[in-house]
Amino acid sequence: MFDEMRKGLQQIEFIKKPDAGELRIGSSIVTDAGLLPAIMERFSQDFPCAVVHVLLENIAVQQYDSLRDRKVELVLGRLPATMTEPDLIAEPLFDEPNLVVAGSKSRFAKRQNLTLADLVDEPWVLAQPGSLARSLHDEVFRKNGLDPPPATVLTVSLHLYMRLIETGRWLGLVPASVMRSSAASQCISRYYRSKCDHRLRRSGSSPSRTYADAAGGALYRMRPQSRQFR
Repeated sequence: MFDEMRKGLQQIEFIKKPDAGELRIGSSIVTDAGLLPAIMERFSQDFPCAVVHVLLENIAVQQYDSLRDRKVELVLGRLPATMTEPDLIAEPLFDEPNLVVAGSKSRFAKRQNLTLADLVDEPWVLAQPGSLARSLHDEVFRKNGLDPPPATVLTVSLHLYMRLIETGRWLGLVPASVMRSSAASQCISRYYRSKCDHRLRRSGSSPSRTYADAAGGALYRMRPQSRQFR
């Protein structure tokens, strides 16, 4: 009841002051590092006085408690191809490639026409087994007819992951949107995956004219620009 009252007041506030208000977004660390800054820039142009609260969402555990508890109004992140959450709606944004990335000092940095088979025996940093990120990494290798390599470093810390790649010793698989903000590493090959990035919202509620809907509109206007992440 109180949640519905709060949403009603938000709709009234949106009508009275369409360029001000608050929006709460749940975002994964990967989305924070890649896609979210572009979304925030577009949204702030449309609503310069709006305040956006960004909460960390642990996409890997696939619980979505913040969304269910209505602490956030939508969640952005890389999700499995099949959603099995009957109370949630998953909406695809675009197919994002995974890039094989080496540090700028790596002996592979200037090489061209490399295949995954050429690199599989090199030192790799990969996500921890059992995580969503690792399932996406393993998918890349298996779709290319290869077993995932025995990585010498396993981590779900994106910061550590990127810093290790930048040393030039390790190779890694990085979403294309994340590479837009990494100047010390470069793509040496690319591999597309079949899954998508999504935004989520609660089901069972009417599509009211709120900031969450406005943010969703900004996302969909960005879809033709998704080539910049490839």
